[in-house]
Amino acid sequence: MEKEQTSAMPTLLRIVPMTHRDGVCPVLTTLALNAVLVFSSACDDDGQAGTDICAGDACGQNDASDGDWIDGSYSDASTTPEEICTNTWDEDGDGAADCDDSDCSSRLICQTDQTVESEGNGSRQNADPIDIGDIVRGQIGEYSENADGEVVDDIDWYRFSIDAPTLLSWSFDDANGYAILRLLLGGLDAENDSVWRRLDVETPSSSRHVYLPIAGTYGIQVRDLRNTDLSSNDIPFGGRDFDYAFQLQTSDLASSSVNLPFETGASVLSDLNEVVVWDFDLNIGDILEAEVVAERLSPSSGFDSILYLINRADGNVVAWNDDAPLETLDSFIRSEALADPLQARLVLDHYQIRHTSAFELSVEVVSPNQDREPNDPVELAYPSQTDETIDGQIAEPYLLFDDVKSDTDYFVLTGGLSASYTIDVVPQGDQVDLALRTGWSGWNDDDEFVFYERFQADPVDTRNARLEATSLHDTDFIIEVTDRRNLFEDETDPIGGVGFEYQLIATLLERQVSIVELPLDTAGVISTPGEAQWFEFTVPSQTRLVATAIGTLETMEPFLTLSHQDDAYILRGSRELAYVNAHEQIYRLLLVDRSGTGGEEQGYHLQVSAQVFSVIDEQEPNNGPPIGGQTLQSVPAWVNAELTAESPDDFDVDLYAITLSAGVLLTIETTSGLDQEADDADTQLTVTVPGYEDPFEDNNGGRGRFSFLGPIEITETGLVEIEVAPWCDDEQCRTGDYALTVVTEPVAEE
Repeated sequence: MEKEQTSAMPTLLRIVPMTHRDGVCPVLTTLALNAVLVFSSACDDDGQAGTDICAGDACGQNDASDGDWIDGSYSDASTTPEEICTNTWDEDGDGAADCDDSDCSSRLICQTDQTVESEGNGSRQNADPIDIGDIVRGQIGEYSENADGEVVDDIDWYRFSIDAPTLLSWSFDDANGYAILRLLLGGLDAENDSVWRRLDVETPSSSRHVYLPIAGTYGIQVRDLRNTDLSSNDIPFGGRDFDYAFQLQTSDLASSSVNLPFETGASVLSDLNEVVVWDFDLNIGDILEAEVVAERLSPSSGFDSILYLINRADGNVVAWNDDAPLETLDSFIRSEALADPLQARLVLDHYQIRHTSAFELSVEVVSPNQDREPNDPVELAYPSQTDETIDGQIAEPYLLFDDVKSDTDYFVLTGGLSASYTIDVVPQGDQVDLALRTGWSGWNDDDEFVFYERFQADPVDTRNARLEATSLHDTDFIIEVTDRRNLFEDETDPIGGVGFEYQLIATLLERQVSIVELPLDTAGVISTPGEAQWFEFTVPSQTRLVATAIGTLETMEPFLTLSHQDDAYILRGSRELAYVNAHEQIYRLLLVDRSGTGGEEQGYHLQVSAQVFSVIDEQEPNNGPPIGGQTLQSVPAWVNAELTAESPDDFDVDLYAITLSAGVLLTIETTSGLDQEADDADTQLTVTVPGYEDPFEDNNGGRGRFSFLGPIEITETGLVEIEVAPWCDDEQCRTGDYALTVVTEPVAEE
């Protein structure tokens, strides 16, 4: 993925002609090793900026005794100017210009058989297709501003494909060093869209390597950094136009065979950015841990890398990381406990090439069921196994400036659909306020890796904790151990717990499932925090499954999860859930108490029923005025229907109408039709309700490609209009079968 850290600026001095704004004579800014030098630019007699620093033959003959600026580079009186390869001028005065000059003829931008950029490639969707091996010739136009003062800059996108993990040699040539480049490479397929990175290059010409571990289609973006929001006083805004060329070629991975454990010692990578590869073998149950430690050789140097653990037999990625949450730029990976032997390959690919950088790499096999640091945050949860005791330790909190730094241990169990565990933690020592939680890890809306808690132990005393936990997804299962005071701030229990040792053991439970018939009306007791109670039943076709659980005490938090008979997850809900069922199915319902208490007093009352619909067929024409829509006489209603389309400009719209009284909640959903064919529509739902100024709309709130709206409170008696249309893009409409369900229920009394 793209790295956001700004790399050190290259040693090459750059002249940045600033575009004139607001009548102010612009400046030329030179960047070198993070130092900024500012020079006055050429201005006309009226104080306006001149169009060129030099022009015509003057640029090829430097008469100034103390030196002069030559179209992007500095030359003193004793130095022959360097030939610029794309501006039609003869800078060095040898009678040959551009690619006819021997200084340019071997450059990439002067090679024949070039693939020329097609303009209109300013987005990922419109990227120019290229082949590996092509020499691609493009141009970045000078930036401009529109009438609103917004920047309009030229961005070029290219796309290429690989059919296996590939090491690429990347060469770039912008001919004159005008640009401050921002080159991005990213995966364009769903399988590789997490592969994003910045490609550091040194201009006017450079070469580097990049390793792509996943087959698929990738995109390359070429942009001038001065035309982006990354411009600043140090990187002045407003680049000028320039020509460039680049070429991608495949390279071979050169690997070294090693035995584990091994360390590299201090190793240096050159500006060519070699990708370094080691081969070794791993056994069943092994957990590989590899860590990069970089050495900064100067204040402006850096090292930022990606580590890949590869299966040499098939080339697939076993584990990788480019941003381990260790508050450094160094890579760290830890594999899961291997279920099979592995012919392993470790690949180190790094970003920084502008300065010599060094690193140290340590690789070893570690054992499961350890409290091995780092295992915090949750992304670094340590692999564990059931029926094995872990001897752990929570470090005592300490104060860093104004923040309390506390220790939390995360462990990961190999998940499985509806696998259940008993988890026990016994701490050693006094004054321990133990916190034990379980759940799942994943990415939130801010693209952060987080811990999603599902079950929390609430021990009777502050020492021992036990809970049962059930994995609702076929994903890894997380265990969290710490002092409660380091997680939950409380005025009577202030943050900052004690350090302590503990023992943790997770035991796999044999699940007990109660087979019942609908309607179900039963009572029970949750005696252990996290205890799972399962019910299995058959639901008739064309019905709406409704389940409600109520705790006998207010402290109880019933939580329901519905799955198929094969434990494939469907949906969950706090206290209640509803699911429209097209075909006769066997379902399983999980009931747990989320309060984390348990005990004989934590009873519940569970009701499950299959609500029957009035089933009718769509009656065409029902497209609305002037023909009119189809009237629904009663609810709950199930309508079997179909959407058709001739084009995105000519498609079928189904309109339904029903009169409803105030004081009810309306829920409308489209779902799969009765047939088993793969011809379901992708619906867009619009509902107009009396008393509401704007209609309600949805096109993907339902399962799959369907729609869902509700519950909507009906506040005025009147006609409700329901419009169902196919979702269309510029090329086609997603038509086919669907079922429309309309349900009402009374508004709950306060």
